[in-house]
Amino acid sequence: MDKEKIDTNLLEYLRKMLNNPDLSYKYHPKRLTGGYETQIYSFQLEGAPDNLSQPLVVRIIPGSKLGHPKSRQGTVMKYLAEKGFPAPSVYFDCFDPTILGGNFIIMDFVPGTTLYEYKKDVPRKMAETHLDLHRIDSRPLRMRLLSAGWEESSFTGLSWRESYIHDNDLNWLKPALKWIKDNRPEATRTICHGDFHPLNILIDEGKVTGVLDWSSNRIEDHCYDVATTIIDLSLLAPIIAPQFGDVFNEKVSDEYLDYYQEENPVDPVRLEYYQAFKCLMTMVEYEISVNVWHTPGVLDAVIERFKSITGIEPVPN
Repeated sequence: MDKEKIDTNLLEYLRKMLNNPDLSYKYHPKRLTGGYETQIYSFQLEGAPDNLSQPLVVRIIPGSKLGHPKSRQGTVMKYLAEKGFPAPSVYFDCFDPTILGGNFIIMDFVPGTTLYEYKKDVPRKMAETHLDLHRIDSRPLRMRLLSAGWEESSFTGLSWRESYIHDNDLNWLKPALKWIKDNRPEATRTICHGDFHPLNILIDEGKVTGVLDWSSNRIEDHCYDVATTIIDLSLLAPIIAPQFGDVFNEKVSDEYLDYYQEENPVDPVRLEYYQAFKCLMTMVEYEISVNVWHTPGVLDAVIERFKSITGIEPVPN
């Protein structure tokens, strides 16, 4: 959807939601740097209630190839903000893709620069913030999600990916799926971000002010969340975005894990399992054409990591 249409449709949506036909922009939506699969704009309203008069952000998830047609992230972010974790406050969570071209949430604009840009003490700040997240009780959030109609299988385990493998006869992934199912360890219930890395952490004057992009959230074993961070830092990012190599690399990954384990030891067997788990998820998403996984070299690296853990080498058709 082009920017002019986003400007118009967003304002009309907010006028309707706030029952205020005179609502206008103090400044129009302007594009912010965002994720590979999302569009992010900042804007400010004129004539809005006090809590909505400050700068705001709209995050649009185009299409929705992955998982549930609706997003859990608004519910998760609201819960975390209530618990004092630096997730932006969410005001609207819309699942109608005809308005802005995808599901979207409207939330507070969080001041600061990314931890990647800040560059100081990156592994320690990542570990401390991740530990804070994993200490939050997941049980009330789980009940909120279940009460809202979400099935437990949608936010834990392989969710839709297992059925996608079978429904689409992805025979090359079936031995990998069997290994993941046969070797699944006893899991704790922890709130997991699922994409926790320095570009999704904002910092201002040395303090973490926001953790962004909750679209991959899950309630899963904490080792899953740690494993996804390790995969992102040491395996995927160096191929997808080599320009970030001063922060996204194996050394930072190792130091992050060391800091994390000072407070919450991680079982090495479970950590390897969840790295393989993340690799299988990535291979499925490669099949449904998530663009970033089609960067040359990514699939080969993911298959090699999976093989090094499991002894199984998935061979694409």
